[in-house]
Amino acid sequence: MSLFSRFFKKPTQECPRCLGKGNVDWEDIKRLKKELKWLPAKCAYCNGVGKIHSTNASKSLAENTYLSIDLTNSERNKLLKSKDDALNRSKLYDEFLDEMIMEIEHYYFVDKMSIEEIVEELSKPTDDLRIFTIDEKALKEYAAKVIDFKSKLR
Repeated sequence: MSLFSRFFKKPTQECPRCLGKGNVDWEDIKRLKKELKWLPAKCAYCNGVGKIHSTNASKSLAENTYLSIDLTNSERNKLLKSKDDALNRSKLYDEFLDEMIMEIEHYYFVDKMSIEEIVEELSKPTDDLRIFTIDEKALKEYAAKVIDFKSKLR
């Protein structure tokens, strides 16, 4: 195989994240158990193509929360190539979201705080160096989504 044909070889395997549709919908989100971490959008794993190169196929990348359409091309490529720095940021992002979900759940169901109080609490400066931030309006919408989702599980 020539260098030219290897470089321009088309993806052939169906994307395991969007199942070949090119976009992630609520069914995909539920199937991958990412209800509180993703929204329907263009598939970030196949970049909206619906197919991937078989050499890139990875269940862990297909389910990676950090791999989103908001990433820069550079960061996306680092993650797809499993570069340590990108994988570390991915792990930190997942931990950040998991912690936020637990805090919202605790503040609402245990401490009986309102959504406004929760947003105020989560917006307070901390001693932690927070790499990821979320604006107040988005945080309020997210808190409501977490509460609604967790309420249905109770």
